[in-house]
Amino acid sequence: MWERTLSQKLVRLFCEQKVVYESKADAYVYGYELLISSVVSVLLVVLIAVVCGDVRYALSFLIGFIPQRIYIGGYHATSHTRCYLAFSGLALICILLSNAIAA
Repeated sequence: MWERTLSQKLVRLFCEQKVVYESKADAYVYGYELLISSVVSVLLVVLIAVVCGDVRYALSFLIGFIPQRIYIGGYHATSHTRCYLAFSGLALICILLSNAIAA
């Protein structure tokens, strides 16, 4: 769980610089962990699209999927790694289907 370790280090640094109150450090750790996880997921989808040869399909997937995930919810994996695999797998399927339909 490198995401948690990185977020804890960031928040500890912010606490030392008096940017974040110690009493709210746990909330910030959780928030940064989610932010890091989300950024990694999006970067993985973009990487998959680059490998597949068309970034437009990945951007279409993200533009459609992210708002849907925010407002409706979705699958909650037991670890960040499983979340990355599920999100990347779904994106890969959508990208490959988009390529097949376009062809």
